[in-house]
Amino acid sequence: MEVIELELTEGTELDFQIALVDSPAIESDFMAFSDKRNFKVISEDKRIVSGWAMMAEKPIYRRDDNGKEYYVKFTAESIKNIAEQFFKHRLTNQTNANHETDKFLDGVFVFESFLIDESRGIGIPKGYDDAPDGSWFISMKIENEQVWESVKNGTFKGFSVEGIFDKSEEDFMSRLKQLVKNLT
Repeated sequence: MEVIELELTEGTELDFQIALVDSPAIESDFMAFSDKRNFKVISEDKRIVSGWAMMAEKPIYRRDDNGKEYYVKFTAESIKNIAEQFFKHRLTNQTNANHETDKFLDGVFVFESFLIDESRGIGIPKGYDDAPDGSWFISMKIENEQVWESVKNGTFKGFSVEGIFDKSEEDFMSRLKQLVKNLT
């Protein structure tokens, strides 16, 4: 299947949010801090969930409206740009439920974030699956009682970054070269 590399094109209008979802596209659930697999033991009353927002080079399955199946992925550099823009534009409280775009949840916000970068000594937290350098890890504080109950009962299992992303120029050029090669 085709793999399309996506990015947040520099200079484009920033338009993305982070959703709490029941089925994260990156297939990695977050962990509530009462979970024994945590990198740090914190009591449940802290209402913190942590996990992968985006994983570098992870193929994410998609199917368009016409039934065409393909994968998308983000490079470490694209994820770094997305994370930087997320904080630059102060989007930490733009969280929704299951991709109900622009219906932000009160009392839910990102308060912690880092990119895996072994060269800088920033590794994968204990208890979390392996992820390549450039993957984005976040923690959310959930003060909203109803949302917290949905986390505890398993309705929400992870994060999903939603937005309008472009095909990378490099990806487009490699496809064009392959098409020309196939025609000759």
